[in-house]
Amino acid sequence: MRTPILFGESFYSRTQFPAHEITASSAAPGREAWRVGTGRRGELNSWRAGTSGDGWIEVDCVALRAADMVAIDRGHTLGGKRIVLTCDGASVLDLVIPAAGAGPADVDAETGAVTTEGAWLCRFSGTTGRIWRLQVYAGAATGYVPEIRGLYLGTSWQLSEYADLPYSDGEYELAYRAGVTDALWVGASAIAQRRHGTLLIKLMSSAEIPTAEYHIVTLFGRRRPMWIVHDPQRAERAVLTEMAPGSGGFRREQGWFLPQAALAWVEREPAL
Repeated sequence: MRTPILFGESFYSRTQFPAHEITASSAAPGREAWRVGTGRRGELNSWRAGTSGDGWIEVDCVALRAADMVAIDRGHTLGGKRIVLTCDGASVLDLVIPAAGAGPADVDAETGAVTTEGAWLCRFSGTTGRIWRLQVYAGAATGYVPEIRGLYLGTSWQLSEYADLPYSDGEYELAYRAGVTDALWVGASAIAQRRHGTLLIKLMSSAEIPTAEYHIVTLFGRRRPMWIVHDPQRAERAVLTEMAPGSGGFRREQGWFLPQAALAWVEREPAL
């Protein structure tokens, strides 16, 4: 088993990168290209092409930026479709996204990994450039319309080691809102099973500190969504998270001179 990967950077996020310019081949009303990077997981927080057939979505980063990972959240229409990711016109990935339910998968595999709820994640060799485009090919499908409900592209961070084991990637809490009437009838809202856990981080060198602070403090610590891939070889269990309310960050413990952290996380907007 390899150590966890944290991935929360997205060139397509206006919150993270306000100066980036996001465009697409076309867009349906209310599904403009910029909506693909909001971090929300609803139907309206997505890019949907305005016409059927092939389509693309592109980000101009204005400056050179490096990336080594891409993720497309659940609710997309890309399963079984060929996609090509380019950087400044050069191909970075050219593959067919596996259909949901493909089973155990490695995030470093040639076609990436599909999670149990249908998201797709793929790590690739680090590449630097300014203009990144994701091209979707309809193939022989008639009337096919590309749709992406969450697009993450940027640099990931793989931890050097766990601070401790065991870890939790499958513990759930029952989430709902309950109400009681004057007659003491109990009602409840829609019920969701929300995964949660604690990620233990132990830095192994001072060179890791700037990277750790960027991913944990700048991104995760500001409630940016973060993909946690606890085991890259079982990436179908990857979960999109946000930092749980309360204190967090790094501190120095007795017996280890480098920073450590215990980060409580909860699943972001779990499916009902």
